[in-house]
Amino acid sequence: ENNFDNDVTVIKTKYMINRILSILLITITLSCYGCVEYPDDNWLVEVRDLNSVNEMSWDLEYDYKGRLSKYGTTPILYEDNRIVVGGITTIDSGEQYLKTEYWLENGCVYKSVSYGLMPIDSVMKEFVKEVSYHESQDTVFINSVYRNMLNDHVLRITSVQYIYDKERKLVEVMSRYLNHRGEESACHSYFEYSKNIRYDSNLNLHAYLIDRDGPDVFFYFLLDINDKKDKKQLPDYIRHCVNQGKATYEADATYLFEQEHPIMMEIISDHLELKGRLELNYYHN
Repeated sequence: ENNFDNDVTVIKTKYMINRILSILLITITLSCYGCVEYPDDNWLVEVRDLNSVNEMSWDLEYDYKGRLSKYGTTPILYEDNRIVVGGITTIDSGEQYLKTEYWLENGCVYKSVSYGLMPIDSVMKEFVKEVSYHESQDTVFINSVYRNMLNDHVLRITSVQYIYDKERKLVEVMSRYLNHRGEESACHSYFEYSKNIRYDSNLNLHAYLIDRDGPDVFFYFLLDINDKKDKKQLPDYIRHCVNQGKATYEADATYLFEQEHPIMMEIISDHLELKGRLELNYYHN
């Protein structure tokens, strides 16, 4: 009888030890969940922007989650309900963005606030820019208001609609602008995908192709924050308007690929004029 009791005690002890080990294993597994790095998607991308006026080069760095963490010298910080993008200067307009804060609700951006300097009648003015973002099933609505930081006067108002088809490809962009003099202008751009050009990359090239109202809207698309925009297909035809509707061109977009990663993007107008070129180089961190 004593031997039987001893055997039962040993069995119970082994069972308890196995239970404790199982609980510890589950606890360790759960504590590490979400901490796994993603080396296959952790690229450094060098982007060289070439055109007739400017040549600029940036190194784009990604964190262990595959998120863009640095654009050239511009840092990008991720918090629980906020993303902060550091300073950057636009190439064409010369606007200087000192900081942009994106505010998120349920994982989606609903507004951003930017601070910086912009030229108004050849004088640099301090501005604060508030942008609202709203997405329906097939359209992204982005509305911006620039205000003078000194007197709160409105410097510019823009309203842009990005329209997608059923496959989440961007097909139209409609923009309206109102400047500080009350003058209105408009843009209407089209994109076609007849060649079905697909690619594999964590760099959202659509941010370089579409109409955009400042670096804050550019980063909204580049970061793909709301994760609803298809960054796996590229247009091969673009009817694009620039400079707040004052100029329009029709262009073919051509791409070169290496192992499914785009290495060059060119936009050539119907008059064989090069409108833009991006050269890309990928390498692991």
